[in-house]
Amino acid sequence: MAPEPTCVEEISFSEKVQPMIELNCSTSGCHDVAAQGGVNLVSYIGVEANADKILNVIQLEDGNSDLMPIGGPRLPDSTIQQFNCWIQQGKLNN
Repeated sequence: MAPEPTCVEEISFSEKVQPMIELNCSTSGCHDVAAQGGVNLVSYIGVEANADKILNVIQLEDGNSDLMPIGGPRLPDSTIQQFNCWIQQGKLNN
């Protein structure tokens, strides 16, 4: 597990988190309205409610069968850090 990030800038849900989720998670057949495993990430409510789970599975190393996005590769460290900062900053709907 990575150390807590140093969060300098406020992370915007609409500008940073939501686009990352849309590109990597809530695509058709994954965590969309059909919601694999019951985890629907198409809205702020779903992402906020599952933020800790999301962070756990995107931090896993390549080759781990639980790594998300499914089939890898692992997201860039900078993207993971932004998501972690968003959580640390209170999961704002901004």
